[in-house]
Amino acid sequence: TKRVPYYTYLPDNVLENETHRLYWDRTIYTDKTVTSNRPDITLIDKVAKQTYIIDIAVPNDVNVIKKEQEKVTKYTPLAIELKEVWRQEGVNIVPLVISVTGITSKNFTRHLKTLDLNTYTHTNMQKAIILKTSSIVRTFLHQIQ
Repeated sequence: TKRVPYYTYLPDNVLENETHRLYWDRTIYTDKTVTSNRPDITLIDKVAKQTYIIDIAVPNDVNVIKKEQEKVTKYTPLAIELKEVWRQEGVNIVPLVISVTGITSKNFTRHLKTLDLNTYTHTNMQKAIILKTSSIVRTFLHQIQ
């Protein structure tokens, strides 16, 4: 199969196999009303009965830690509801926060390990962010000339 570059990949809203289900940018309904119920990615491990609420943010450099804390606070009510409604052993909130210049918090590597992603993922994400930031700056500078 041919590999699709990350910057052109458009995922389906739901991907599923025998052991996992992945929701991409999809509203999750629970018994109780939860205001923040649309994380970027929801990954369900059917075998281990574990759910991962993954939310991605690209803030300014000074807001990395604040944004990471906001994500955890924002999705805690959803995590509590999902554990009960979906009868999960555990629900993990995984904020993947990387600044516009590639800065991450000390927790970033731990979050990647939670998802069983290798250490190269960190570097690849930083590279992608920096390239996109450069592209945005370049586009802006060409417009003002």
